[in-house]
Amino acid sequence: MSQLKIGLLGAGRIGMVHAGTIVYRVPSAQLVAVADVNEAAAKACAEKYRIPQAGGDPLKIINDSS
Repeated sequence: MSQLKIGLLGAGRIGMVHAGTIVYRVPSAQLVAVADVNEAAAKACAEKYRIPQAGGDPLKIINDSS
């Protein structure tokens, strides 16, 4: 079974909760990107949950077809 690739928009308090849920409780999903207007928050989330891509532009995630 292939994994569902997920991009997370928002890395605040609730975004971090969602990231943890995806990473630790959904084995069929892979969190591949996170974006937040506060780029430092996105990078902190990416570091904590080993998310490969992080940045401040949510359109990069929305427009990514991979």
